[in-house]
Amino acid sequence: MLNLALPLTLPLPLLLLLVLLYLARRPLLALITPRGVPGIPAYPDPLPVLGDVVRFGKLTKALGTAGAAFDAFADDLGPLYQLRIGFFNTFIILNDADEIESLLVRRHATLDRSPTTMGPFAHVIPTGMLSLPTGPQWKHHRRIIGPAMTTRHLALTAPRANDAVGKLVELWRAKMAKAQVWEAEKDLEGATLDAITGISFGKSWDTSGSAQAQVEARAEWPVGAHGVTDFTVARPPLVDSIMDVVNSVPISSPFPRLSTFVTTRLPAYRRSWARLRDALTAQIVRARARAADLGAHEAAETADNTLDLMVARELRGDDWMPEDEMRDELLTYVMAGTETTETTLAWWVKYMTNNPAVQVKLRAHLQATMPFLDTRPPALDDVVPDKTPYLEAVVQEALRLSRTAAGVIRRASELTTVSHDTVVLGKVLPKGVDLFLPNRMNHEDASTPVSAEPSAALFPRAHTDKAPDPSPDATLTAGAGPNFDSGIRHARLLDAHRADGPRKSPFWAAGTAKTFDPDRWIVEGRFEANVGPSLPFSAGQRGCFGKTLALLEMRLFVAQLAHAFFFAPVPEPLNGNDMYQTITAHAKHCYVRCVAWDSDEARAALAAFGD
Repeated sequence: MLNLALPLTLPLPLLLLLVLLYLARRPLLALITPRGVPGIPAYPDPLPVLGDVVRFGKLTKALGTAGAAFDAFADDLGPLYQLRIGFFNTFIILNDADEIESLLVRRHATLDRSPTTMGPFAHVIPTGMLSLPTGPQWKHHRRIIGPAMTTRHLALTAPRANDAVGKLVELWRAKMAKAQVWEAEKDLEGATLDAITGISFGKSWDTSGSAQAQVEARAEWPVGAHGVTDFTVARPPLVDSIMDVVNSVPISSPFPRLSTFVTTRLPAYRRSWARLRDALTAQIVRARARAADLGAHEAAETADNTLDLMVARELRGDDWMPEDEMRDELLTYVMAGTETTETTLAWWVKYMTNNPAVQVKLRAHLQATMPFLDTRPPALDDVVPDKTPYLEAVVQEALRLSRTAAGVIRRASELTTVSHDTVVLGKVLPKGVDLFLPNRMNHEDASTPVSAEPSAALFPRAHTDKAPDPSPDATLTAGAGPNFDSGIRHARLLDAHRADGPRKSPFWAAGTAKTFDPDRWIVEGRFEANVGPSLPFSAGQRGCFGKTLALLEMRLFVAQLAHAFFFAPVPEPLNGNDMYQTITAHAKHCYVRCVAWDSDEARAALAAFGD
């Protein structure tokens, strides 16, 4: 008979070691489990080494974006909490409008842009402002490129943006002649890229023009599910190259360094990067030669694009920038100016499709304030908020509701020259820890808190037996009514802990924060910027550098697209609000069914919603 018993032949020392390891397993696992920052709420069950990585990854995948995951964690953990992303990285997340604004604008001396957000861009734009800490080099670059954001220069470059809008209108008219419904985000991406390259170099890369020629050259295009026509066209090689480079930024990867290491060694990426680098270098060489021929004074006076402006400044002796640094700033300009504006416009198209009354009101507003739109495009002075308040309200509402960027990350300063600590809602943050400031405040109203109720253990002074004041100041409630709603109650529980005292920011009216309603921004017929919480461009010295350009582009695109088309309803399966994450939060479904304003559908909307 076969004997299957295994002899116990382990040496006694090894056996004793195994027994000791088993008995000590809990303290050993505790040693390799991330502990985070004492005194700040966290989930009680971090994994050894990984911490909250698996939880964060699963929720991000389920909800579509990291921003949505941060929102869900706030619902569990409160206005200030932490996530342990691996053994060495802990994120502190703050959800309080006043404290965020205070940190960014008045207390930024203890904070700087975090390497967590600079790092993913470093392989593409190592010396671009997005990748630089706040120091002498960053200030030098900002000084050189800063004049590109002045009103004078934007007025000179606005025609380039208008050219891009006009070509998008013609492209969509060409598609209307051959189809009913099509996917719109690629078109918006191409048009915004045309706008920013025209503004940057004086001549666009003509993405929309190339697409229109291909659409018109083909008699029929394939039609898929729900009547969607597939207008897949070839893009100019340089356009493919820059989108390959943009998509290589591992902003949502849990392991960005590994992602960058793999991506940058792929032959396709190397080809795209080489083509883009060579094209930008050639643009710089030509611009410098052109400026030298004109002379310093004339080059500065006639500069009508960003590159010529930068080159004229260095020729005049104001500032000088090495070729690689200038190339990085140009690429930063093009990448940021395309990705963010395109994504917001894609959401705006969806909002228009689902809000015909807003479309009708916006069209009437444009006809009243810009009756010349049939004969010429608007100039910068035509689209200022004082002249076109409802247009500005539509733009700001799209920025508020879309939350294109999830937020910003700042790092508590590790510099020895900083004499005081970073304090958030009364809690001292360790030097070197990352603080995430989400823009969830955009969706905060009087009845909807942006987090779970503040913990009595975390904020003991704020929790007393005395009920909160049921009659908060009217400017705080922003129309919340006589009831003391939960959002206001949550905010008041934190009043004792804010650095600048009780909350001053108003709330959106109860139950309205997640609806598209441009009228919320209109007060007595004027646009009012401070009626509720919204921070789409961040704030402070490291806020969005291109804010004025982005707003100009949005105004020009929205005004002319809304004037040219009525966005008719699309089939329900094409109308979802799911998102996916790249550098920004994109709409998974961005389809349009454009019709003329003199069509039966548009006439019906005008009859139903017009004055």
